[in-house]
Amino acid sequence: MTLIATQLSHYGIVLATDSNLTDSAYRFARQSRKNFELPHLRGGLSVAGCWSVNGIAMDEWMPRFIARPETFAGGSLAAFAGHLRMALESEMLPAEKRLGSMIHIAGYAREGDSFHPEFYFVRNFEKIEDDGSYSGMSDTFASDEQFWNRDCQHRESPTGFSAHGGEARVYVNGFPEGRIGYLAVQQCLIPFFGSMWGNPDWRFHPPRSLQESMCYVRLFMAIINGLFEVSDYPAPFIGGEIQVIGIPPP
Repeated sequence: MTLIATQLSHYGIVLATDSNLTDSAYRFARQSRKNFELPHLRGGLSVAGCWSVNGIAMDEWMPRFIARPETFAGGSLAAFAGHLRMALESEMLPAEKRLGSMIHIAGYAREGDSFHPEFYFVRNFEKIEDDGSYSGMSDTFASDEQFWNRDCQHRESPTGFSAHGGEARVYVNGFPEGRIGYLAVQQCLIPFFGSMWGNPDWRFHPPRSLQESMCYVRLFMAIINGLFEVSDYPAPFIGGEIQVIGIPPP
């Protein structure tokens, strides 16, 4: 498993992952690239769950898939997400599908002469249970856009957020305890940060750029990494180098 987090804000899109891989015996295997840029689509993607497709490691399979001519067909994030869903469904082995797969795809979609942010979630499970676990693993994959069409509160803005920049939308998936922990850390620390930013005698401030937004996402990921370093889990399911991709608004 792993941990993937995607944050959208006025300043841009941040995709973050850990880098640890473990084997079937719950031992550390290696570190690997888990997020990939989609420069031809002004986007990127992150992968959690099963780490192979038809026996090919995901860090080999995904770059090959991105380079396929059909991924450029349609020239949109929606088309790319659809092609990826179909490829995983047709090429993954039954045993690979049973392990579960989750892919975040985010970027900026063209709309006439302008752009807007989109977030697609490709997966092969039915729902997230109350305890945070994933259930209903399936041989078929689903893909839907969850930000612009569902969660966005400011469609009048090309960034999807108000201009003052104080809002963000975060999507987190991966190892259940890591996912729950990330959201809990945010819930606890955001009020703390507010108190630090609001002290007139100090010079701390909330993110004012994409680079500063990336710093805070990296911080949340680092806390979860640290928790797994000091735990009784049989393997370092989350950990290693934190990988971050930043995508600025067009």
